[in-house]
Amino acid sequence: MTDYLSKTFGITNDTSATLIITLLVFILGYLLSGIFKLVSNFRDRRNYRKTFNSMIGAIVSSVDRQVIHFQEVETIFRIENYSDFILKRATLTHLDNVDKIDFKTLFESYNYGIENLLTNRMS
Repeated sequence: MTDYLSKTFGITNDTSATLIITLLVFILGYLLSGIFKLVSNFRDRRNYRKTFNSMIGAIVSSVDRQVIHFQEVETIFRIENYSDFILKRATLTHLDNVDKIDFKTLFESYNYGIENLLTNRMS
């Protein structure tokens, strides 16, 4: 390859070898940079999915507790019951956080990337 470059461009073998090494290092650096960016994007999407799923799980458990409390309140409101009325309040703190999530980022975390292409095609 160095002989071909030397004859085509009229440069010495040392210069053509330096040129080849420089181009290879540049291309390798560009490829590694692209791979690192893909891995970083994959991790971001995965972390976003895990966080969202965790928040939804916390909301579901909070709602389940509220259902139990409302069932208790329903028994208190029966005519036969003469006990004191105590309403327990449960806050859904994760609901505010879910409201703040950017829809575009959430959509991309579930629909973009090689991991989602594979899982979406299988289902």
